[in-house]
Amino acid sequence: MRIALLEDGPEQSQHEQGIICRRRQSCDAFETGQHFLSVVLHNNNDLLVLNCQISGMSGLSRRSQQAQSRKNQKPDKGVVHAQVMAAHD
Repeated sequence: MRIALLEDGPEQSQHEQGIICRRRQSCDAFETGQHFLSVVLHNNNDLLVLNCQISGMSGLSRRSQQAQSRKNQKPDKGVVHAQVMAAHD
């Protein structure tokens, strides 16, 4: 499974990468929304883990961009697209 992680907090990013690696999954980590988009829009990832409160880009805006880019694509057979979101007060 290819996982892309967007997290601007270094400690939190290392923690999340550790969890992913212990499960023997591939993980590409990004600290900025701009870098994340420049790479992820051209790759096929199985799972995106997004910090919804990152400066310069929210997880919601990334989700909207993803939905727009998929509008004109044919659905992939056997692929399930899921969205899980959490929010903090």
